[in-house]
Amino acid sequence: RSADVLPIADMLLAQACEALARPGLCFGPDVRANLLAYPWPGNIRELKNEVFRAVALTEGGAVSPAAFSSRVLHGQPGISAAAQTGGAVAQSGSLQERLDAIEAVILREALLRHRWNKTHAARELGLSRVGLRQKLARFALEGQGDG
Repeated sequence: RSADVLPIADMLLAQACEALARPGLCFGPDVRANLLAYPWPGNIRELKNEVFRAVALTEGGAVSPAAFSSRVLHGQPGISAAAQTGGAVAQSGSLQERLDAIEAVILREALLRHRWNKTHAARELGLSRVGLRQKLARFALEGQGDG
């Protein structure tokens, strides 16, 4: 229910801030409007993944709309790669391990949106095609879209 989205998002924000050692973050009014406008087909799991992702990507004291996936910002439902695999971003490990997990999710989501077209995914992510291929090899994502 849409009436439940903001209270649940606030609870998840508190959990994410604690888990990621980012105390004091809050949602700006634009974020709240985006959260309410999105239909959340992945339910609480998708909302949790988006909130944790946003907290991990936020620099400063307020979570901005830019920290959320383009799906949420533009109201285009879809199931994120993390939701498809049934897991959220790791909540333990070193900072680099956690950032690597987030980066792998972002890469996979972009590739899925572009049906594994590496040129289009690289363009969306602001990478060269070679840079994207290097990241895919690093995260063992190379070839997952083949066959």
